[in-house]
Amino acid sequence: MRQARRRLFIGSALIWPLSRVTRSGAAPPPSPSLAEATLAAYVDVLIPSDQTPSGTALGVDKQLIVAARERRDYQLLLEWGVDWLNNQAQAQYGRNFVESDEARRDAIVAQAAAAEYNTRPRVFFEWTRTKAFFHYYARPESWRGIVQYRGPTQPVGFVDYALPPRTDRR
Repeated sequence: MRQARRRLFIGSALIWPLSRVTRSGAAPPPSPSLAEATLAAYVDVLIPSDQTPSGTALGVDKQLIVAARERRDYQLLLEWGVDWLNNQAQAQYGRNFVESDEARRDAIVAQAAAAEYNTRPRVFFEWTRTKAFFHYYARPESWRGIVQYRGPTQPVGFVDYALPPRTDRR
């Protein structure tokens, strides 16, 4: 009896790592869904790359998904907004938002930004823009684009607090 139990434990201890190896090597990771790809393309319209990384390069699209999971109404708004982006692109250009070129994506996002106050497209745009900028500028990698910003004053603090203000602002 003890031998059988020991074989069971040893066998299960060996099977688990082997199953992980064969599973991880057999299938490639799933491709992102259209909704995730649309959200990523939308975030890159809001925060494109320049001398700083794009919004998706810093994971802002993933942060929006996490923020939406915290509140059901935000999740519904995000789902609706992604569908709206694809529907607008399909209606105007005959392809979804991800397949549209940069100018067409910009035009669709501009429609949401210019929509009447308190309409769904405008609320979607304002909520996602606010959250996207919050998560983007929380990352030090994004600070390179702010010319006068040298980083947070803490933990060192304002070491020149006793000196008179500088006039050249450097």
